[in-house]
Amino acid sequence: MKNRLQYLYIFMAWLSVRAYVYFYNWQYFSADNADDSTFHMWYLPPDYIANHFIESLIYLRGEPPLPQIILGILIKLFGWPFTIPVDSMLLSIAALANAFLMRSILMRYAFGAKLATAIAILWCIYPANLGVEVSAFPIAFYEALPGFIFTLGLWLYLKCFDKNAASCKASAWVWLFGLSCAMLSMSRSTLSWIFILPVMACFFIPGDRKKIIAGFFAITFQLLWSLKNYAVYGQFNLETASDVGQNIFSTILNTGNYDDFYSYSVKKHPDDPFVLIGLPCLAAYDLPCIEKHFPGTKNHDSELESRLSIHGKLYGESYFLHDLSKKLKPLYADYLFHNPAAALRMIAKSYRLFWGNIYWQVSYIKGLDADPIILQVNSLMEKYKLANITAIHSIGILAALLIPVAGVRQKSLSGLQAGFLFAFLGFSYVAVISSLGDHGENARYRVDVESFAWLLPFMAYRCLRHLKEKTNNV
Repeated sequence: MKNRLQYLYIFMAWLSVRAYVYFYNWQYFSADNADDSTFHMWYLPPDYIANHFIESLIYLRGEPPLPQIILGILIKLFGWPFTIPVDSMLLSIAALANAFLMRSILMRYAFGAKLATAIAILWCIYPANLGVEVSAFPIAFYEALPGFIFTLGLWLYLKCFDKNAASCKASAWVWLFGLSCAMLSMSRSTLSWIFILPVMACFFIPGDRKKIIAGFFAITFQLLWSLKNYAVYGQFNLETASDVGQNIFSTILNTGNYDDFYSYSVKKHPDDPFVLIGLPCLAAYDLPCIEKHFPGTKNHDSELESRLSIHGKLYGESYFLHDLSKKLKPLYADYLFHNPAAALRMIAKSYRLFWGNIYWQVSYIKGLDADPIILQVNSLMEKYKLANITAIHSIGILAALLIPVAGVRQKSLSGLQAGFLFAFLGFSYVAVISSLGDHGENARYRVDVESFAWLLPFMAYRCLRHLKEKTNNV
């Protein structure tokens, strides 16, 4: 009964805050939903989705398809533009589910129901979550979707360590965990390499070793989508976004490393016209100059356009962008490998942005942009964030170092230890990839793992306590 009451408290906090936000923001929803001018950065145009969904998904987007599929389902069901903010409502429901999952995870780590419920309620009133929800399309949905799947994946992973680990029911949790990781890899291009995480994680699950197969679900989906891109664009890459090259070059420029990168690249490739002339053109944003180094791409783009029944221009994907990325990625990887100090400087500069204020850097609530309650709560949450940052970089890193050592000694990891490593490595992956692959919008990427930023200090504390108790008992 007490458990149900606490879930009711969480639900009531979630409902009351959203009633307040939706009421004051309602007039802005219709205008926001009608504006698809920036969709090309993340999604297919709504009319393509409504009338040529499968064809456009195959030929016009190289990025993972899950966000496109969800948007397609919503447009098929509710039309476009949405007359009611179904996209925001979907994210609001995901936020509530996230709160319930976070409460369950904290209680599994032996924290009291009152503390776990309080954290879940704070999650429900977190202004950053509210801003992401009301700004669902185009950008915020793309960030929030993997955020929910990450939390779901952690919850399912912990379920795999139940006492009945050898039972059929436990096996079902393993397959669901593998499926959630496949959804994660199909949710956004920066998670193209996340398949490494479930493969590692499944090795620690007790029981039949065949369960490791579930860890390969993500890489299977990733390979299939990469093969689709190869069939369309003639390039096989596990990282599926066509704008990888643009993003990493933006990082080089915005972190002040262009001169060093250019000098190094010229020394390594003194006869490469793209390095000698193309890189300066790219630094100057001189598109006609850059296109001269890819003479065949326009013909390829035109040929692809002629094969489509859409009779429109390529939208968000092109052979040119793929070829540009193909040129830049090896240059960038070579530079980072031979200049580790520069790589660390780039990570440090971008990582500071990673911890920025999500509410203002990603999205804010137009109808309540000057609301004193929202702003005060956000200010208090930002102060709490400082405690989280300190904890993650102290006891979080300490736990991440000690748990593998303990695992070697024990020849296995407990569910709590394995769950912590899954969350810590997932968080670290997003933080490092965003810091090396972008500079300027890094707080967007933290939305993917914001729930982990909240949970990791508690998980680390409990794991360290257990390690200390075991040491004392030896």
